[in-house]
Amino acid sequence: MSYSNKEMETLCLDLADKAEPLEASALREVAQNYRAISEPASGQYEMKYWHIVLATIAIYAVWSPLYFLAPRVSFEPPPEGRRVEQLGKFNETPDGRYTTQTYKFGPGVSSENGVRVFTYTEEQTPLVYEGRTPLPKENYEFQQLHPMNAWRFVTIRTSDGTDPSKNGRHYYVVLP
Repeated sequence: MSYSNKEMETLCLDLADKAEPLEASALREVAQNYRAISEPASGQYEMKYWHIVLATIAIYAVWSPLYFLAPRVSFEPPPEGRRVEQLGKFNETPDGRYTTQTYKFGPGVSSENGVRVFTYTEEQTPLVYEGRTPLPKENYEFQQLHPMNAWRFVTIRTSDGTDPSKNGRHYYVVLP
């Protein structure tokens, strides 16, 4: 049960009439505080309600067309293979191709007496996929393994010549 400011002011003044002088003084001061607080107009609550309703309608009006017109983002599983690595962080080369690094297709790493040793064996050449579709062999190139690197550089040209970091497609190196 809640009381209005006017009812609280009256209650404090009634209690002050029956209280000791020190308590009566404090109750009168509280009553003055209740008097000083303005009662909210009844239309103010309705205005807040209508603001909420109008905001909801506006959000729905903006969101609905965006939802139906925006492109759908769907998860496409990576291609299958013995070893798969998604490529990323592409750098454009002067000839319009893009270079990145692959770590799973770099040198093999082993440990001898607590020292990391890189082994360089040319295994079956991996393929580069654009989504789940393999790129033609002329659209990608693996650089030679370098003894100082734990990675291998891959240079690709996308199927449509766009920037792979901005075209929304995923690129993978796959060992079938």
